[in-house]
Amino acid sequence: MNAFAGFISLDHEAVHPEQLESMAMKLVGYVPDQKYLFGSHQARFVQLIRHNTPESFHEPSYQNYLHDIRLDNHEELAGRLGLNLKTPDSFLVLKAYERWGENCLSYLRGDFTFAIWDPKSQELFCARDPLGQRLLFYVHLPGRFFAFSSVVSGLLNLVPREINPQKIKSFLALSSHTPEETFYQKIFRLQAGEYLKLKQGRITRKFYWSLEQPKPVRFKKDSDYLEAFLEIFGHAVRCRLKSAFPMGAHLSGGLDSSSVVALAAQELARLTTFSAFPPIGYKGPTRPNWNLDDTHYVQMLTQRYPQLDPVHIRSEPGNLFEGLDAIYAYTDVPILNPCNRVWIHDIFEKASQRNIRVLLTGSMGNATISWKGMTLKQQLGHIARFPRRLFFPTQWDIRNPRQWMISTGIISEALSFYHSQRAYFGIEFRDPTHDQRLVEFCLGLPNSQFARQGQNRMLIRRAMQGLLPDALRMRRDQGSQLAHWPWVIEHSYPQICQEWCVLRTSPIIQELVNIQALDNFVATWPKAQLDHPEALGQYRFTWLRAFFVARFVNWIHAA
Repeated sequence: MNAFAGFISLDHEAVHPEQLESMAMKLVGYVPDQKYLFGSHQARFVQLIRHNTPESFHEPSYQNYLHDIRLDNHEELAGRLGLNLKTPDSFLVLKAYERWGENCLSYLRGDFTFAIWDPKSQELFCARDPLGQRLLFYVHLPGRFFAFSSVVSGLLNLVPREINPQKIKSFLALSSHTPEETFYQKIFRLQAGEYLKLKQGRITRKFYWSLEQPKPVRFKKDSDYLEAFLEIFGHAVRCRLKSAFPMGAHLSGGLDSSSVVALAAQELARLTTFSAFPPIGYKGPTRPNWNLDDTHYVQMLTQRYPQLDPVHIRSEPGNLFEGLDAIYAYTDVPILNPCNRVWIHDIFEKASQRNIRVLLTGSMGNATISWKGMTLKQQLGHIARFPRRLFFPTQWDIRNPRQWMISTGIISEALSFYHSQRAYFGIEFRDPTHDQRLVEFCLGLPNSQFARQGQNRMLIRRAMQGLLPDALRMRRDQGSQLAHWPWVIEHSYPQICQEWCVLRTSPIIQELVNIQALDNFVATWPKAQLDHPEALGQYRFTWLRAFFVARFVNWIHAA
């Protein structure tokens, strides 16, 4: 898990080393094992290295090449290139580029972003992985300079820190129609599955991969689907287990994380799992068929696999504002789901204390391995429920919300925040359910593999037979992330009221959010019907997200 930044002069002015030191200092939160500064008078770069895999300890000191790479097909690519299996991922990618140029991207599988500068031709090539697990931002001022960074904060000293109002509005609406924009004017994001070239001061961008038309997957026998699925899912887990340090995994008790942990447990002698639960005895409001506490499901799995070392976290109500300004300082993006920050922070902290640098998750499982399955009528109804909240670009089939979940720009916004936060703790997220080959396979399956005989999520339920306890595998209820969210909000409510009185008077915030609606939310919170099905969406997501976005905007202006 690395970070890097670069600055290329386009006006023939020399780039001073102090300029790169300034950018390096803004890569806030990264505690590297190694740091390199290199370049010439026209182009200078900084690379921060944090060792996670055994091969990463043997990273060469590259010139004109920056990287944050973890490959899924390390052995395959090493074989193609005739290189030793102990070769670092970064070196494999460099050699692939030297052999195949931009076409090397069709041979890469995994999480990556990298940049290669050719000082002779004065050309830069940058790329980002197909599913956007790594990030890359840039500033291009024609005739002056081009700068890039794997963390947006690395660019904030180069341009005025001005909020992008359109991006804020898109973020609040969960819209995906501005995926290349960031929350700052003049700072842009390279999109997932895209590469960029800088030549003679001009940039060109091109997509090399997309999910626009998933290839159908069809077999003659039902058992063939399960066999193929387990082969691909198993590989997606195994290729993410390389670590020079103890491994960890998030285990919620749901189908996704439990399946990832079960497969990983068969490969590892020891795996520490982290599970966040509400305080013992909490009896707050919940939705029908939702479970407040999944402790018993987690215990079923940890008893099944003795190599698991479970860590249970009973989150106290805490304070949503605690450490928030410090978080803004090293993420420089608003929080998509403020309540989830509570338990995610707790897990990161516990994992960091145990010297864990890799954490497995199943975050994208709802759209891949445990997709519920939908009839066309259900899919159209799903979209009709959110006509004003969601914007589906014309290039996507609106009947397939999974494509939106996997590829929409809003996922990148969430990744931007958590990418920065995991860097602060020195922990790399690895999500087998977001594996490229697995995503392509699951999107190509017929609906009958997911829904049949009135039951949903049937692909993973059938595949994990014998691997998960039956009571967990066939559970019909659903766990709730931070089930005690009303308690958390109530604990922070006095400060919410106090700060909202100030925030609501800001002209820019009045432009971005519906002041009257938020006034109503703040005023009615103590009397809210929190057991109503709409309460979760209205209060936890819509209202709280808008409030904390307003607070983020105010923090930027104050800074």
